[in-house]
Amino acid sequence: MTTFFTESTESAAVVRVHRVEVYPHAGEPDPLAGQYLDAAREAFGQGVSLESGRVYLIEAPLSGQDVQRIANELLADPVNQSVFIGVREAHDPSQPTRVEVHYQPGVMAPVAQSARDATLEMLPGLDADAVRVRTGWRFDFTGLAIDGAALCRFAE
Repeated sequence: MTTFFTESTESAAVVRVHRVEVYPHAGEPDPLAGQYLDAAREAFGQGVSLESGRVYLIEAPLSGQDVQRIANELLADPVNQSVFIGVREAHDPSQPTRVEVHYQPGVMAPVAQSARDATLEMLPGLDADAVRVRTGWRFDFTGLAIDGAALCRFAE
């Protein structure tokens, strides 16, 4: 499993939002991107490619080591997924077209609830009231030359 750190790995636990992104390993199938690729090509042309990743936003008093452990042991499958703490850079920095989709605040997200429950079980000293998890998806487009308004319409 590949882990990249873009945040500090300090040992002191501070309440803040920790971002974890999980992607298929290079060469592995990307079923979520596959669901939307035909629609993206229909909207933007056949030269478009698409990658997807799951985004976890964990608000909790965690140390960098705690975040790393949660990411590697709970949120990703080391056989076919890579973890990024923070924001992964686009594979093609010259075309950093990204869309993120998150649940509205207050909407029940089963994956977020499961991640929260597993985090509390893994780190039993945490105050349950101090732990919140939100989830979403990140889509990276390449081969795209459109304006932001068209991309927003597609995302909606």
